[in-house]
Amino acid sequence: MPKWPLQYSFLAVQFNSLKLLSLILGCVPFCLAGMVYALYLTRLPLGATVVIGVLIVVAAMVNEGVLLLTFAEEQRQRDQLSPRDAVIGAAKIRLRPRAMISFAIIFGFIPLALNLEEGGEMLQPMAAGAIGGLTLGNPGGPVHDAVPLCNFCGKKAGADFLKHLT
Repeated sequence: MPKWPLQYSFLAVQFNSLKLLSLILGCVPFCLAGMVYALYLTRLPLGATVVIGVLIVVAAMVNEGVLLLTFAEEQRQRDQLSPRDAVIGAAKIRLRPRAMISFAIIFGFIPLALNLEEGGEMLQPMAAGAIGGLTLGNPGGPVHDAVPLCNFCGKKAGADFLKHLT
């Protein structure tokens, strides 16, 4: 029996909103596209180990989305900010930790992707796919999570949000 319905319902209860949960899970297609593109560029086969890489990438991106939205909500309540200002502040603050986590995972997978040791052929597709997924999914993650959240809060935020990040 798949466990994703249980995890989906747990997150839905935690956030009391299917919109927020959909926002968090909305980054998954970008990660999957990055993985497929990396596997295509490296001409590596799609195998069972790639599924492990998918789980690693999706877990990292979903975790970062949950942290961003939770931090924005805490900041909104603590500092009495508008939802838009809280999301912008949280995205600015969480950008560095998000990048550090992704870079650590990417640099950890580089030796596997280069297949430097014996027996690495089995894990090479997983590493290449995870590097591609994080490379494509990470830069757009804060923007993908924050801009629609600002719009859900009733504020027009697209260009204004990007202006605040620079």
